[in-house]
Amino acid sequence: MTTPLRVPALVAGAMLATTLFVAAQTPPEAPPPYRPGLGDLMTMTVQPRHIKLALAGREKNWVYAAYELHQLDEDHVAAVAPSEDRRNDRDHHQAADVRSWLGDQG
Repeated sequence: MTTPLRVPALVAGAMLATTLFVAAQTPPEAPPPYRPGLGDLMTMTVQPRHIKLALAGREKNWVYAAYELHQLDEDHVAAVAPSEDRRNDRDHHQAADVRSWLGDQG
Protein backbone atom coordinates (compact mmCIF):
# COMPACT_ATOMS: atom_id res chain seq x y z
CA MET A 1 0.00 0.00 0.00
CA THR A 2 2.85 2.40 0.55
CA THR A 3 4.23 1.80 -2.94
CA PRO A 4 1.23 3.32 -4.83
CA LEU A 5 1.41 6.50 -2.71
CA ARG A 6 5.16 6.76 -3.08
CA VAL A 7 5.05 7.54 -6.84
CA PRO A 8 2.64 10.52 -6.62
CA ALA A 9 4.54 11.83 -3.60
CA LEU A 10 7.84 11.65 -5.51
CA VAL A 11 6.29 13.39 -8.52
CA ALA A 12 4.82 16.14 -6.33
CA GLY A 13 8.15 16.54 -4.52
CA ALA A 14 10.05 16.79 -7.80
CA MET A 15 7.61 19.42 -9.09
CA LEU A 16 7.93 21.45 -5.90
CA ALA A 17 11.74 21.24 -5.95
CA THR A 18 11.81 22.32 -9.61
CA THR A 19 9.53 25.26 -8.86
CA LEU A 20 11.67 26.38 -5.92
CA PHE A 21 14.88 26.00 -7.92
CA VAL A 22 13.55 28.10 -10.81
CA ALA A 23 12.21 30.75 -8.43
CA ALA A 24 15.58 30.95 -6.70
CA GLN A 25 17.33 31.49 -10.05
CA THR A 26 15.02 34.32 -11.19
CA PRO A 27 16.61 37.70 -10.41
CA PRO A 28 14.42 40.10 -8.47
CA GLU A 29 12.77 42.96 -10.34
CA ALA A 30 14.72 46.19 -10.34
CA PRO A 31 13.06 48.92 -8.29
CA PRO A 32 11.66 51.83 -10.29
CA PRO A 33 14.06 54.77 -10.72
CA TYR A 34 13.85 57.46 -8.06
CA ARG A 35 11.94 60.48 -9.28
CA PRO A 36 12.17 63.31 -6.78
CA GLY A 37 9.03 65.32 -6.21
CA LEU A 38 8.81 69.09 -6.13
CA GLY A 39 9.40 69.14 -2.37
CA ASP A 40 12.56 67.07 -2.75
CA LEU A 41 13.85 69.34 -5.50
CA MET A 42 13.11 72.41 -3.40
CA THR A 43 15.02 70.98 -0.45
CA MET A 44 17.97 69.72 -2.51
CA THR A 45 18.50 72.62 -4.88
CA VAL A 46 16.29 75.69 -4.59
CA GLN A 47 16.32 76.44 -0.85
CA PRO A 48 20.12 76.33 -0.50
CA ARG A 49 20.35 78.74 -3.43
CA HIS A 50 17.99 81.15 -1.68
CA ILE A 51 20.20 81.07 1.39
CA LYS A 52 23.35 81.67 -0.64
CA LEU A 53 21.68 84.51 -2.54
CA ALA A 54 20.62 86.15 0.74
CA LEU A 55 24.13 85.80 2.21
CA ALA A 56 25.67 87.26 -0.95
CA GLY A 57 23.28 90.22 -0.73
CA ARG A 58 24.07 90.76 2.95
CA GLU A 59 27.78 90.87 2.14
CA LYS A 60 27.11 93.05 -0.92
CA ASN A 61 28.92 90.52 -3.11
CA TRP A 62 26.97 91.32 -6.26
CA VAL A 63 29.04 89.12 -8.55
CA TYR A 64 28.35 86.08 -6.39
CA ALA A 65 24.70 87.11 -6.02
CA ALA A 66 24.35 87.26 -9.81
CA TYR A 67 25.95 83.82 -10.10
CA GLU A 68 23.60 82.34 -7.50
CA LEU A 69 20.60 83.94 -9.19
CA HIS A 70 21.62 82.30 -12.47
CA GLN A 71 22.00 78.95 -10.70
CA LEU A 72 18.63 79.48 -9.01
CA ASP A 73 17.03 80.11 -12.41
CA GLU A 74 18.44 76.82 -13.71
CA ASP A 75 17.27 74.92 -10.63
CA HIS A 76 13.86 76.54 -10.88
CA VAL A 77 13.46 75.47 -14.50
CA ALA A 78 14.45 71.90 -13.59
CA ALA A 79 12.08 71.84 -10.61
CA VAL A 80 8.97 73.18 -12.32
CA ALA A 81 9.48 71.84 -15.85
CA PRO A 82 7.49 68.66 -15.17
CA SER A 83 4.56 70.69 -13.78
CA GLU A 84 4.39 73.83 -15.90
CA ASP A 85 1.77 76.28 -14.74
CA ARG A 86 0.97 79.99 -14.91
CA ARG A 87 3.05 80.89 -11.85
CA ASN A 88 6.22 80.40 -13.88
CA ASP A 89 5.58 83.67 -15.70
CA ARG A 90 5.35 85.52 -12.39
CA ASP A 91 8.49 83.84 -11.07
CA HIS A 92 10.36 84.61 -14.29
CA HIS A 93 9.41 88.30 -14.03
CA GLN A 94 10.47 88.42 -10.37
CA ALA A 95 13.85 86.89 -11.24
CA ALA A 96 14.23 89.43 -14.06
CA ASP A 97 13.53 92.25 -11.59
CA VAL A 98 16.21 90.94 -9.22
CA ARG A 99 18.63 90.50 -12.13
CA SER A 100 17.99 94.11 -13.23
CA TRP A 101 18.57 95.33 -9.66
CA LEU A 102 21.83 93.35 -9.46
CA GLY A 103 22.95 94.93 -12.73
CA ASP A 104 22.37 98.36 -11.20
CA GLN A 105 24.45 97.39 -8.15
CA GLY A 106 27.52 96.14 -9.98
